[in-house]
Amino acid sequence: MNKAIVLAAGIIVVVACGAGCLEGEGATVTMTLGEFSDDYVRSTDNDTRMMTDMLASLDPGDVLLLRDTITNMTYMTGAGYTQVEFASLPSTGFPVKGDLTQSLASGDTVEAKLHIVAISYTEQLSGGTWTFKQEYFREGWNSENKSFVPIPRDIIRRVSEGKAVTMTMGELIADYDYSYDNATKEITNLLVSLNEGDVVVINDTLYSLEYNASGGYTVIDFETMKGYTFNIKGDITGGYTEGDGVTLTLHIIRVSTTQMLDGTRWTIEEETFEEGWDDGDYVPIPQSSLSHA
Repeated sequence: MNKAIVLAAGIIVVVACGAGCLEGEGATVTMTLGEFSDDYVRSTDNDTRMMTDMLASLDPGDVLLLRDTITNMTYMTGAGYTQVEFASLPSTGFPVKGDLTQSLASGDTVEAKLHIVAISYTEQLSGGTWTFKQEYFREGWNSENKSFVPIPRDIIRRVSEGKAVTMTMGELIADYDYSYDNATKEITNLLVSLNEGDVVVINDTLYSLEYNASGGYTVIDFETMKGYTFNIKGDITGGYTEGDGVTLTLHIIRVSTTQMLDGTRWTIEEETFEEGWDDGDYVPIPQSSLSHA
């Protein structure tokens, strides 16, 4: 398997998709950053000036669940990313886009879902041009510029145990604090009573529900927040009806996205639900999250 951890100025730089990337997902493997680093097998051919870095436990198309505990974070203001250090690989930085110091802390256990791909690039070194073939993660590689980039903020989440808070849907929506900054073109929509890693248990009454056959999900809303709809995967109209008391259990995550508004690109930082988010997109919530009260 082809992968190498690239160290530049003490920072692990993330690599990913280039020619030869595989579509779809294969096996899923959970590792710490230290285990991931140790998994590389390197070979060098001085005659052909080629260096390969292959993963022993992962192949292109596989998914790496990187799970580790934060020991230190430094926000690099000029570069716009946070250098994160983990317990399994001390003094080695792992770059994540944006400022994580406002939402995560040392001692937090976090997880990132990364997709393994094969890449190839060249570098001018002493003695001539060398070709590098690696296996790395798609999320940290700019395939157009063939350069390493920090991984997106929205794919790293806290998994260490947080608190559980019970609310109605109306109370949850009222708990959001919305703000925007015209100068920096940033929007934040964050919960006051909950943080990433916490669990919200929504106890409420179904006001309406309707199955959307073309989308394959059921649209529901609640007595305390009529008109604010949720999509539940599949058709639940056979098991639920208007007026039913229900419990919806959701895990809070923090995500960052960009959106064009009036011709200007804005960055949106918000807290949402792990169950309704997948690789940068909102998705219907699984039926397993909903139950009768």
